[in-house]
Amino acid sequence: DEFITLLKEKHLIDYFRVHSELKEAFIEGFRFGYESRTADLVLGPHVEKAAGDIGADMADEFVKVIDEFERGWPRVLKDAVNIFVTLIIEGSYADREAFIKHSMEIYREKYKKTAAINKNPTQMAYTEGGTLLHLNVHAVLTLPTEAQFKAAIYHNSFVAMGDEMGKNYRHNLIKRDAVIERLRRIKPAFKEVIEPRGNKSKSKWWYNYVELRKHFVRGYQGSDGSSVFKSMAIEAEIIGK
Repeated sequence: DEFITLLKEKHLIDYFRVHSELKEAFIEGFRFGYESRTADLVLGPHVEKAAGDIGADMADEFVKVIDEFERGWPRVLKDAVNIFVTLIIEGSYADREAFIKHSMEIYREKYKKTAAINKNPTQMAYTEGGTLLHLNVHAVLTLPTEAQFKAAIYHNSFVAMGDEMGKNYRHNLIKRDAVIERLRRIKPAFKEVIEPRGNKSKSKWWYNYVELRKHFVRGYQGSDGSSVFKSMAIEAEIIGK
C-alpha cells in the first residue's frame, strides 16, 4: 500500500504524470534493486493497482464537480424564489425589475462567455510530454438562457406562493380577506414574464395565473379547491365572473 501511494501521489513519485524519460529513469533505477524479471513482476501489479486507484479518484472528482452544480443550482434558485415571493406580494414592479436586472447583469456575462465557448467548443491542453490535445467541452456547457433564467424565477415563485397560500388557507392560518388582498397585490406580476417554455400562444398573465391556481388547489387539498380559488380571484378582480 505504501509503494502504491508513492507511485500515484503528485508530490511523491507521480509515476503516471511525469515525462516519459523520467519514467524510464525510474524503471531503470528500480531494476537495480531486483533482478530484471523480478523487478517487472514486482512493479507491474503495483502500477496496475495505482492506476485503478487514480482512475477511481478522477471519476470521483468529476462526479463531485457535477454534484456541486446539481446541488448549487436548486439552492441558489430557491433562495432567489424566497426573496422574489416577497417582492411580488409586497414590492413594486420597479423593485422586481431591480432584482432581476442586477441578477441578469452578472449572469449575462457568464452566459456570453459560455456561448462563445459553445460556438468553438474545442479547448486546448498540453500533456506532460508536450502533446497538444483538442478537448471538446460542448456537452457540459449548456446553460439556460437569460430569458429562461428569469422565467424560472417567476415560475417557481408562483408555484411557491400558490402552494403556501393553499396550505395556509386549509389550516386557517390565513383568512379569506387576506388571500384576496394578496391576490390583488400579485395581479400585476402575472403580466411580467412569459411562460418558461416560450409558448407564445398563451398570454403571459394567463399562464402565470394558472400556475398559481394549480398550486393553490394542490396545497388546499380540498375537492372544492378550484371553486374556492376562483371565487377569491373574481373578488380580487383578476378574472371575470
